[in-house]
Amino acid sequence: MFLFNLFNENVYKATSHTVEKKHRVFKEKGLAELIPYAVEKRKKCLENAEKLWKEAKTNFEKNGIEVFFAENGSQVKEFIKAKLEEKELIVKGKSLTTEEIELRQFLEKEGHEVVETDLGEWIIQQRNELPSHFTAPAVHLSAEDVRKMINKKFKTNLSSNIQELTDFVRKHLREKFLNATCGIIGANFVIANPATIMAVSNEGNVSLSARLPQKVFVVTGYDRIYDTPDRMEDLQKLLTSSATGQYYTSYVDFIRKPLPHQRVFLIVLDNGRKNLLESEFRETSRCIRCASCLNICPVYKEVGGHKFGKVYHGGIGSLLTAFTGKKKDSKKIAEFCLRCGSCGPECPMEIQISKLVAKLSSDFSVPFYLKIPLKMMKEQKEGFKKKRKNLIFIGCAFRTPIFNKINKKIKSFGEK
Repeated sequence: MFLFNLFNENVYKATSHTVEKKHRVFKEKGLAELIPYAVEKRKKCLENAEKLWKEAKTNFEKNGIEVFFAENGSQVKEFIKAKLEEKELIVKGKSLTTEEIELRQFLEKEGHEVVETDLGEWIIQQRNELPSHFTAPAVHLSAEDVRKMINKKFKTNLSSNIQELTDFVRKHLREKFLNATCGIIGANFVIANPATIMAVSNEGNVSLSARLPQKVFVVTGYDRIYDTPDRMEDLQKLLTSSATGQYYTSYVDFIRKPLPHQRVFLIVLDNGRKNLLESEFRETSRCIRCASCLNICPVYKEVGGHKFGKVYHGGIGSLLTAFTGKKKDSKKIAEFCLRCGSCGPECPMEIQISKLVAKLSSDFSVPFYLKIPLKMMKEQKEGFKKKRKNLIFIGCAFRTPIFNKINKKIKSFGEK
């Protein structure tokens, strides 16, 4: 049963489409030319992270934003808990960092109503699921899946028309935005001088979550720091083009000081990131969470993110989880990685993911289903074209008519 339900056609189609869009915009706009400078800027800033964060803290606090450095998720939770009143309504933007520490779940247990405002995050919140992708949390679901969920939970009678579904969610969230007393968002970039928080999004929900409530918490990782605004637009272009195939994202929010009615708190989470920066895997810290590596991964494209078991998926997920989570979870994720190298050329930060996963996994026992393909790869002497055959063997072997038919029969049986 597990084997037959392993593959997800929604994920395969969506990621393939995103890869096509990404390659098109990179070619049309010459974005590959931006990579060398962006990588060097990222390296330099990470090497000087401690100094830059001290500078950022001084500058932010001059502007009226309180900065708190948290060693782990528990400290983040306790800091926010202490600032909240009883039973607050909290609107929340999409944030992998907060997913990493299960912040929403903690606040809900404390009696607060926490509403995810990104469409994909809102959908999976209603389904009580984890995100299945870095940038598209509900990529594993079809419009029909969403229709059934909304109609059942909200007692409506919507069709599977995407515009009708999004209109319903927009109206539902509008009331939450207008009544929320607290907002929580993430940050893609934090600039030390002048002190600036940058958050990119496509739905406008981050803007509303950061501007309407009286209290705003920005939760970001220790590795999000940059020195100056110089050519930050290049980083933004690489991020959005790699993530969704967009040259520009729909919204870029800049936060430098609280609005007159607000208190703003910037929480900087370590949770293993400093150890990562000091390790032999330090180049992993350059990751900007674009998920371009997931979209090209032959295994992820077939099985989606939930089979990996945690917030961070794919080869990069194994590396991140090794430092921000548990070793046993990192090992489980690493077992899905073929070490094929498909992700390397796709990464705008030039992280050699498969080589790092192989190094990380040197202490892990190799699962039986990878032994033969990995042995075959080592024996190949003629480059990627022959390796590609092995990817098809292990990553796409079950994309056959017979498996599709069996999977449909099982799904239809489960719905009766």
